[in-house]
Amino acid sequence: MGLKPTFEVADPAKSRLVRYKVTIGEDMVDAEVARKRRQLGKMTEPEKVDNGENVLNVTFQPCDENGRVAEDATSHSNSLLVKYFREAYRPSLMGMSKGDTRILNLEEAFDEKERDWLVSDLGLDKNDPESLKKGYLMTLGKIGHVEDRNLDEEFFKEAYPGKDISTEAGFRDQIRSEIRSFWDKQSSNHLQHELWHYLKDRTEMEFPDGFLRRWLMEGQEKPKTEEEVEAEFPTFKDQLRWTLVSDRIVTEQGIQVNEEDVRNVLREQVMGYFGGVGLEGHMDWLEGYVDRMMKDRQQVESASRRVLGEKVLQWAESRSDAEEKPIGKDEFTAILEKHRHEH
Repeated sequence: MGLKPTFEVADPAKSRLVRYKVTIGEDMVDAEVARKRRQLGKMTEPEKVDNGENVLNVTFQPCDENGRVAEDATSHSNSLLVKYFREAYRPSLMGMSKGDTRILNLEEAFDEKERDWLVSDLGLDKNDPESLKKGYLMTLGKIGHVEDRNLDEEFFKEAYPGKDISTEAGFRDQIRSEIRSFWDKQSSNHLQHELWHYLKDRTEMEFPDGFLRRWLMEGQEKPKTEEEVEAEFPTFKDQLRWTLVSDRIVTEQGIQVNEEDVRNVLREQVMGYFGGVGLEGHMDWLEGYVDRMMKDRQQVESASRRVLGEKVLQWAESRSDAEEKPIGKDEFTAILEKHRHEH
């Protein structure tokens, strides 16, 4: 027999954690303004290549040093920005027009990052240095260029339909608000993850390890070996500890999950499946999809567990009285990366 341990949940109010507040600089707003102007830009078709933002529709064919292409050669079509080419190579592209050709090899024309995905697309082995030196005849097809949108009311309404934005100042305020919301959410997520560790690791409890090991070995459909049990036991025990802690908090704080909580989670899942693209105008379809998911017991139970976990951590965050600390975006990003690496 194994008895559930008695314990008191560690108090989040004593955690002495930090809530980071990312400083939103005008450079961050400028960068997002530029991104949106380009994202909703108008595509034009210039006659000649004239800058690094041109989109080149090209065809690559293997060729010899004189540009002769074998009759059975395979051709590959790609769309590349001029700035994807190596900086020293770009001047040779300026002035090209539709139908013009260049003989090149991948090693001289592209830096490693861009070269790697192009090598894969061409069916070559990036670890074979000789493949990078092969000659290709690059034929230029259509030239495209995205013109940044003007900062006018038409653009503001297209960028934020349904919002009454008519000035550049109002547009920048909206963007600044979105950036603030994003980084506040990242900060909250980080604090909640720290609180998860605090609650799990600082709540003292003694487990009947011998019983749990025997249960892992013999209590499953397929018996496990001693080696398998020893390998799985630390993770199993960690998960059991959190289950006991979170269940206690749910009971003591009267945390509940209602149908709308579950539907919200399922909506997020569906939006995630489709990247959220274009779904705003198809809410009837979205709700119908969620209705079908609500009939799947496994989906509902999984969503309910997720909501409970989120509400437990939200309760802990509300109790934590964390010290607010201003921080730069890059410094905070480094903290997040370090945290992910450690855990």
